[in-house]
Amino acid sequence: MANIEKIIAYDLGTGGIKASLFDVSGVSYAHIFEQYATFYSGDDIHEQNPDDWWNGIIHSTRALIEKSSVNPEEIVGISISGHSLGAVPVDKSGALLRSLTPIWSDTRASKQSEEFFKTVSYDDWYLNTGNGFPSECYTIFKIIWYRDNEPDMFSKIYKILGSKDYCNLRLTGKMLTDYSYASGSGVYSLNKHNYVPEYIQASGINPNILPEIIPSHGIVGNLTKEASLQLGLPTSVKVICGGVDNSCMALGSMGTKDGRSYTSLGSSSWIAVIGNQPILDLEYKPFVFEHCIEGLYASATSIFSAGNSFRWVRDNICHELLDREASGEIKDSYAEMILLLDSLA
Repeated sequence: MANIEKIIAYDLGTGGIKASLFDVSGVSYAHIFEQYATFYSGDDIHEQNPDDWWNGIIHSTRALIEKSSVNPEEIVGISISGHSLGAVPVDKSGALLRSLTPIWSDTRASKQSEEFFKTVSYDDWYLNTGNGFPSECYTIFKIIWYRDNEPDMFSKIYKILGSKDYCNLRLTGKMLTDYSYASGSGVYSLNKHNYVPEYIQASGINPNILPEIIPSHGIVGNLTKEASLQLGLPTSVKVICGGVDNSCMALGSMGTKDGRSYTSLGSSSWIAVIGNQPILDLEYKPFVFEHCIEGLYASATSIFSAGNSFRWVRDNICHELLDREASGEIKDSYAEMILLLDSLA
Protein backbone atom coordinates (compact mmCIF):
# COMPACT_ATOMS: atom_id res chain seq x y z
CA MET A 1 0.00 0.00 0.00
CA ALA A 2 2.85 2.38 0.84
CA ASN A 3 3.99 2.64 -2.77
CA ILE A 4 0.57 3.24 -4.33
CA GLU A 5 0.48 6.60 -6.12
CA LYS A 6 -1.63 9.23 -4.41
CA ILE A 7 -3.52 12.40 -5.33
CA ILE A 8 -4.94 15.42 -3.52
CA ALA A 9 -8.29 16.95 -4.46
CA TYR A 10 -9.30 20.43 -3.28
CA ASP A 11 -12.71 22.10 -3.31
CA LEU A 12 -12.69 25.89 -3.06
CA GLY A 13 -16.20 26.39 -1.70
CA THR A 14 -17.87 29.64 -0.77
CA GLY A 15 -17.46 28.92 2.94
CA GLY A 16 -14.02 27.37 2.92
CA ILE A 17 -11.65 24.84 1.38
CA LYS A 18 -12.09 21.08 1.62
CA ALA A 19 -9.07 18.94 0.80
CA SER A 20 -8.80 15.15 0.60
CA LEU A 21 -5.90 12.75 0.06
CA PHE A 22 -6.59 9.55 -1.88
CA ASP A 23 -4.68 6.80 -3.57
CA VAL A 24 -5.43 6.11 -7.21
CA SER A 25 -7.68 3.18 -6.29
CA GLY A 26 -9.99 5.58 -4.39
CA VAL A 27 -8.96 4.83 -0.81
CA SER A 28 -9.22 7.94 1.38
CA TYR A 29 -6.30 8.64 3.71
CA ALA A 30 -7.29 12.01 5.21
CA HIS A 31 -9.52 15.03 4.72
CA ILE A 32 -9.42 18.60 6.00
CA PHE A 33 -11.75 21.62 6.06
CA GLU A 34 -10.67 25.22 6.64
CA GLN A 35 -12.96 28.25 6.65
CA TYR A 36 -12.22 31.59 5.04
CA ALA A 37 -14.18 34.81 5.10
CA THR A 38 -16.57 36.45 2.67
CA PHE A 39 -16.69 40.24 2.89
CA TYR A 40 -19.95 42.14 2.40
CA SER A 41 -19.22 45.85 2.07
CA GLY A 42 -22.59 46.47 0.40
CA ASP A 43 -25.83 44.64 -0.32
CA ASP A 44 -24.62 43.70 -3.79
CA ILE A 45 -20.91 43.30 -3.01
CA HIS A 46 -19.73 39.81 -2.06
CA GLU A 47 -15.95 39.45 -2.08
CA GLN A 48 -13.19 37.11 -1.01
CA ASN A 49 -9.42 37.41 -0.80
CA PRO A 50 -7.79 35.06 -3.36
CA ASP A 51 -4.76 34.80 -1.10
CA ASP A 52 -7.06 33.17 1.48
CA TRP A 53 -7.72 30.41 -1.07
CA TRP A 54 -4.00 30.01 -1.68
CA ASN A 55 -3.15 29.96 2.01
CA GLY A 56 -5.94 27.41 2.50
CA ILE A 57 -4.28 25.16 -0.09
CA ILE A 58 -0.92 25.49 1.64
CA HIS A 59 -2.29 24.81 5.13
CA SER A 60 -4.60 21.97 4.10
CA THR A 61 -1.88 20.22 2.07
CA ARG A 62 0.55 20.24 4.97
CA ALA A 63 -2.22 19.14 7.35
CA LEU A 64 -3.14 16.21 5.08
CA ILE A 65 0.48 15.03 4.99
CA GLU A 66 0.80 15.30 8.76
CA LYS A 67 -2.56 13.65 9.45
CA SER A 68 -2.03 10.75 7.05
CA SER A 69 1.74 10.24 7.52
CA VAL A 70 1.92 9.72 3.75
CA ASN A 71 5.31 10.24 2.11
CA PRO A 72 4.96 13.39 -0.07
CA GLU A 73 7.02 11.66 -2.77
CA GLU A 74 4.08 9.28 -3.31
CA ILE A 75 1.80 12.15 -4.39
CA VAL A 76 1.74 12.41 -8.17
CA GLY A 77 -1.13 14.78 -8.94
CA ILE A 78 -3.41 17.46 -7.52
CA SER A 79 -6.53 19.17 -8.82
CA ILE A 80 -9.00 21.84 -7.74
CA SER A 81 -12.74 22.40 -7.98
CA GLY A 82 -13.58 26.08 -7.66
CA HIS A 83 -16.66 28.17 -6.94
CA SER A 84 -17.94 29.71 -10.14
CA LEU A 85 -18.08 33.08 -11.91
CA GLY A 86 -14.84 34.40 -10.44
CA ALA A 87 -13.08 37.50 -11.77
CA VAL A 88 -9.56 37.58 -10.38
CA PRO A 89 -7.41 40.24 -12.13
CA VAL A 90 -3.68 39.55 -12.53
CA ASP A 91 -0.91 41.33 -14.39
CA LYS A 92 1.51 39.73 -16.86
CA SER A 93 3.78 38.58 -14.04
CA GLY A 94 0.83 36.85 -12.36
CA ALA A 95 0.60 39.36 -9.51
CA LEU A 96 -2.84 39.86 -7.97
CA LEU A 97 -4.18 43.34 -8.77
CA ARG A 98 -7.05 43.43 -6.27
CA SER A 99 -6.89 42.06 -2.72
CA LEU A 100 -10.64 41.38 -2.69
CA THR A 101 -12.41 40.04 -5.77
CA PRO A 102 -16.12 39.40 -6.44
CA ILE A 103 -17.43 35.86 -6.02
CA TRP A 104 -20.30 34.21 -7.88
CA SER A 105 -23.09 35.91 -5.88
CA ASP A 106 -21.76 39.47 -6.34
CA THR A 107 -24.32 41.56 -8.28
CA ARG A 108 -22.74 45.02 -8.38
CA ALA A 109 -22.52 44.94 -12.21
CA SER A 110 -26.26 45.43 -12.83
CA LYS A 111 -25.68 48.68 -14.76
CA GLN A 112 -23.08 46.98 -16.96
CA SER A 113 -25.50 44.14 -17.65
CA GLU A 114 -28.27 46.55 -18.62
CA GLU A 115 -26.00 48.35 -21.08
CA PHE A 116 -24.87 45.08 -22.67
CA PHE A 117 -28.44 43.95 -23.37
CA LYS A 118 -29.25 47.17 -25.16
CA THR A 119 -27.34 45.73 -28.13
CA VAL A 120 -27.58 41.97 -27.45
CA SER A 121 -30.82 39.97 -27.29
CA TYR A 122 -31.12 38.61 -23.76
CA ASP A 123 -33.13 35.57 -24.89
CA ASP A 124 -30.59 34.67 -27.57
CA TRP A 125 -27.76 35.20 -25.10
CA TYR A 126 -29.35 32.91 -22.50
CA LEU A 127 -30.15 30.18 -25.03
CA ASN A 128 -26.56 30.31 -26.31
CA THR A 129 -24.74 30.52 -22.97
CA GLY A 130 -27.12 28.78 -20.55
CA ASN A 131 -26.27 31.50 -18.04
CA GLY A 132 -29.45 31.44 -15.97
CA PHE A 133 -28.27 33.24 -12.85
CA PRO A 134 -29.04 36.97 -12.72
CA SER A 135 -26.87 38.12 -15.61
CA GLU A 136 -24.83 40.55 -13.52
CA CYS A 137 -23.35 37.58 -11.64
CA TYR A 138 -21.45 36.43 -14.72
CA THR A 139 -17.77 37.14 -15.16
CA ILE A 140 -17.91 39.38 -18.23
CA PHE A 141 -20.05 41.96 -16.44
CA LYS A 142 -17.71 42.01 -13.47
CA ILE A 143 -14.86 42.69 -15.90
CA ILE A 144 -16.81 45.58 -17.45
CA TRP A 145 -17.44 46.90 -13.92
CA TYR A 146 -13.67 46.93 -13.33
CA ARG A 147 -13.20 48.91 -16.55
CA ASP A 148 -15.90 51.44 -15.69
CA ASN A 149 -15.02 51.92 -12.02
CA GLU A 150 -11.32 51.13 -11.58
CA PRO A 151 -9.62 52.21 -14.83
CA ASP A 152 -6.12 52.41 -13.36
CA MET A 153 -6.28 48.84 -12.08
CA PHE A 154 -8.03 47.68 -15.26
CA SER A 155 -5.23 49.05 -17.45
CA LYS A 156 -2.79 46.66 -15.74
CA ILE A 157 -4.86 43.51 -16.25
CA TYR A 158 -3.26 40.77 -18.34
CA LYS A 159 -5.77 37.99 -17.56
CA ILE A 160 -8.98 37.49 -15.60
CA LEU A 161 -8.96 34.13 -13.84
CA GLY A 162 -11.51 32.03 -11.99
CA SER A 163 -11.07 30.89 -8.41
CA LYS A 164 -9.35 27.58 -9.05
CA ASP A 165 -7.48 29.00 -12.05
CA TYR A 166 -5.85 31.64 -9.86
CA CYS A 167 -4.67 28.88 -7.54
CA ASN A 168 -3.41 26.89 -10.52
CA LEU A 169 -1.41 29.97 -11.48
CA ARG A 170 0.15 30.02 -8.02
CA LEU A 171 0.91 26.31 -8.35
CA THR A 172 2.37 26.28 -11.88
CA GLY A 173 2.87 29.81 -13.19
CA LYS A 174 0.37 29.07 -16.01
CA MET A 175 -2.82 31.06 -16.78
CA LEU A 176 -5.41 28.61 -18.13
CA THR A 177 -9.01 27.58 -17.54
CA ASP A 178 -11.20 24.62 -18.50
CA TYR A 179 -14.41 24.33 -20.50
CA SER A 180 -16.67 23.92 -17.47
CA TYR A 181 -15.40 27.11 -15.80
CA ALA A 182 -15.34 29.05 -19.07
CA SER A 183 -19.02 28.23 -19.58
CA GLY A 184 -19.78 30.65 -16.72
CA SER A 185 -17.92 33.55 -18.32
CA GLY A 186 -21.04 35.10 -19.92
CA VAL A 187 -19.43 34.99 -23.37
CA TYR A 188 -19.26 31.22 -23.98
CA SER A 189 -21.33 29.11 -26.38
CA LEU A 190 -22.47 25.75 -25.00
CA ASN A 191 -22.88 24.39 -28.51
CA LYS A 192 -19.66 25.73 -30.04
CA HIS A 193 -17.58 25.08 -26.90
CA ASN A 194 -15.72 28.35 -27.12
CA TYR A 195 -15.91 32.07 -26.46
CA VAL A 196 -18.36 33.99 -28.66
CA PRO A 197 -16.59 36.83 -30.54
CA GLU A 198 -19.85 38.80 -30.96
CA TYR A 199 -20.46 38.88 -27.21
CA ILE A 200 -16.89 39.86 -26.45
CA GLN A 201 -17.12 42.64 -29.04
CA ALA A 202 -20.41 43.85 -27.52
CA SER A 203 -18.76 43.95 -24.10
CA GLY A 204 -15.94 46.15 -25.38
CA ILE A 205 -13.40 43.92 -23.65
CA ASN A 206 -10.15 42.78 -25.27
CA PRO A 207 -10.59 39.02 -25.92
CA ASN A 208 -6.99 38.39 -24.86
CA ILE A 209 -7.99 39.13 -21.27
CA LEU A 210 -9.78 35.74 -21.15
CA PRO A 211 -7.65 32.66 -20.46
CA GLU A 212 -7.03 29.86 -22.93
CA ILE A 213 -9.32 26.85 -22.45
CA ILE A 214 -8.15 23.25 -22.01
CA PRO A 215 -10.04 20.12 -20.86
CA SER A 216 -10.70 19.65 -17.14
CA HIS A 217 -8.43 16.60 -17.21
CA GLY A 218 -5.68 18.51 -19.02
CA ILE A 219 -2.34 19.00 -17.31
CA VAL A 220 -1.62 22.65 -16.53
CA GLY A 221 1.96 21.93 -15.51
CA ASN A 222 4.21 20.78 -12.69
CA LEU A 223 4.58 22.52 -9.36
CA THR A 224 7.00 25.42 -9.44
CA LYS A 225 9.93 25.32 -7.02
CA GLU A 226 8.29 28.02 -4.92
CA ALA A 227 4.95 26.18 -4.73
CA SER A 228 6.79 22.93 -4.01
CA LEU A 229 8.49 24.47 -0.98
CA GLN A 230 5.29 26.08 0.29
CA LEU A 231 3.19 22.92 0.00
CA GLY A 232 5.87 20.44 1.00
CA LEU A 233 5.38 18.44 -2.21
CA PRO A 234 7.89 17.50 -4.94
CA THR A 235 8.11 19.47 -8.18
CA SER A 236 7.22 16.25 -10.03
CA VAL A 237 3.57 16.67 -8.94
CA LYS A 238 1.26 17.29 -11.92
CA VAL A 239 -1.45 19.95 -11.59
CA ILE A 240 -4.63 18.96 -13.41
CA CYS A 241 -6.81 21.84 -14.63
CA GLY A 242 -9.91 20.85 -12.62
CA GLY A 243 -13.38 22.28 -13.06
CA VAL A 244 -16.19 24.47 -11.82
CA ASP A 245 -17.83 23.26 -8.60
CA ASN A 246 -21.16 22.29 -10.21
CA SER A 247 -19.49 19.99 -12.71
CA CYS A 248 -17.07 18.49 -10.21
CA MET A 249 -20.02 17.74 -7.92
CA ALA A 250 -21.62 15.92 -10.82
CA LEU A 251 -18.52 13.73 -11.02
CA GLY A 252 -18.52 13.08 -7.29
CA SER A 253 -22.21 12.16 -7.22
CA MET A 254 -21.82 9.70 -10.13
CA GLY A 255 -23.57 12.15 -12.43
CA THR A 256 -21.54 10.85 -15.34
CA LYS A 257 -24.26 9.69 -17.75
CA ASP A 258 -27.21 11.22 -19.55
CA GLY A 259 -30.31 11.33 -17.34
CA ARG A 260 -28.64 11.14 -13.94
CA SER A 261 -29.28 13.84 -11.33
CA TYR A 262 -27.88 15.06 -8.03
CA THR A 263 -28.66 17.50 -5.23
CA SER A 264 -26.08 19.86 -3.72
CA LEU A 265 -26.51 21.21 -0.20
CA GLY A 266 -23.86 23.84 0.39
CA SER A 267 -23.60 27.61 0.81
CA SER A 268 -26.11 27.66 -2.04
CA SER A 269 -28.12 24.58 -3.01
CA TRP A 270 -29.42 23.17 -6.25
CA ILE A 271 -30.87 20.20 -8.08
CA ALA A 272 -29.00 19.31 -11.27
CA VAL A 273 -29.68 17.01 -14.20
CA ILE A 274 -26.86 15.60 -16.32
CA GLY A 275 -27.57 15.40 -20.04
CA ASN A 276 -26.19 15.10 -23.54
CA GLN A 277 -27.90 18.43 -24.23
CA PRO A 278 -28.32 21.51 -22.02
CA ILE A 279 -31.77 22.05 -20.51
CA LEU A 280 -32.79 25.60 -21.43
CA ASP A 281 -36.07 27.33 -20.66
CA LEU A 282 -36.80 31.04 -21.01
CA GLU A 283 -39.40 31.03 -18.23
CA TYR A 284 -37.54 29.21 -15.45
CA LYS A 285 -34.00 29.83 -16.72
CA PRO A 286 -32.09 26.84 -15.36
CA PHE A 287 -28.39 27.59 -15.31
CA VAL A 288 -26.12 25.30 -17.28
CA PHE A 289 -22.42 24.51 -17.09
CA GLU A 290 -20.42 22.25 -19.32
CA HIS A 291 -19.56 19.02 -17.55
CA CYS A 292 -15.98 17.99 -16.81
CA ILE A 293 -16.74 15.07 -19.13
CA GLU A 294 -16.80 16.15 -22.78
CA GLY A 295 -20.24 15.96 -24.37
CA LEU A 296 -22.22 16.31 -21.14
CA TYR A 297 -23.89 19.27 -19.41
CA ALA A 298 -25.07 19.98 -15.87
CA SER A 299 -28.38 21.91 -15.88
CA ALA A 300 -29.77 23.11 -12.55
CA THR A 301 -32.14 25.32 -10.60
CA SER A 302 -31.11 26.63 -7.21
CA ILE A 303 -31.55 28.80 -4.16
CA PHE A 304 -28.65 31.12 -3.45
CA SER A 305 -28.93 31.12 0.32
CA ALA A 306 -28.77 27.73 2.05
CA GLY A 307 -25.71 26.87 4.13
CA ASN A 308 -24.73 30.53 4.25
CA SER A 309 -28.08 31.26 5.95
CA PHE A 310 -27.21 28.60 8.54
CA ARG A 311 -23.87 30.32 9.07
CA TRP A 312 -25.58 33.73 9.44
CA VAL A 313 -27.87 32.33 12.16
CA ARG A 314 -24.87 30.93 14.00
CA ASP A 315 -22.85 34.14 13.79
CA ASN A 316 -25.69 36.54 14.61
CA ILE A 317 -28.17 34.64 16.78
CA CYS A 318 -26.19 31.74 18.26
CA HIS A 319 -22.88 33.58 18.46
CA GLU A 320 -22.22 32.34 22.01
CA LEU A 321 -21.64 28.92 20.46
CA LEU A 322 -18.59 30.33 18.66
CA ASP A 323 -17.07 31.33 22.02
CA ARG A 324 -17.78 27.88 23.45
CA GLU A 325 -16.21 26.27 20.39
CA ALA A 326 -13.13 28.49 20.62
CA SER A 327 -12.68 27.64 24.30
CA GLY A 328 -12.93 23.90 23.60
CA GLU A 329 -16.16 23.47 25.56
CA ILE A 330 -17.86 22.13 22.43
CA LYS A 331 -16.37 20.62 19.27
CA ASP A 332 -18.75 21.85 16.57
CA SER A 333 -20.98 24.94 16.81
CA TYR A 334 -23.14 23.74 13.90
CA ALA A 335 -23.75 20.38 15.57
CA GLU A 336 -24.82 22.21 18.72
CA MET A 337 -27.29 24.29 16.69
CA ILE A 338 -28.87 21.09 15.39
CA LEU A 339 -29.14 19.74 18.94
CA LEU A 340 -30.87 22.98 19.97
CA LEU A 341 -33.34 22.58 17.11
CA ASP A 342 -34.01 18.98 18.09
CA SER A 343 -34.68 20.04 21.67
CA LEU A 344 -37.35 22.47 20.43
CA ALA A 345 -39.09 19.93 18.21
